[in-house]
Amino acid sequence: MAASSQAEVGDWDGAMRTYEQAIERFEQTSVPVPPDILCSSAALILRTAQDAEARERGARRADQCFRSTVPGSPERVEVTRAVARL
Repeated sequence: MAASSQAEVGDWDGAMRTYEQAIERFEQTSVPVPPDILCSSAALILRTAQDAEARERGARRADQCFRSTVPGSPERVEVTRAVARL
């Protein structure tokens, strides 16, 4: 996925935009957003948050991640760690 590639090379703003665009497209077509997109997005937001607004946005996305997965899902691991650091 393009967003994860962007995040790997340090283009965090670009990756966040790409995740947001993907999420919007899924929502526009009334198709559930895949958990890996929600969870990767949440992890990135939480990892790079520098202010309260960004942390809140990350927490909301983490909530979406947790609601779209079951306990023990590998998609949750990084998000759970990031939330614990808040």
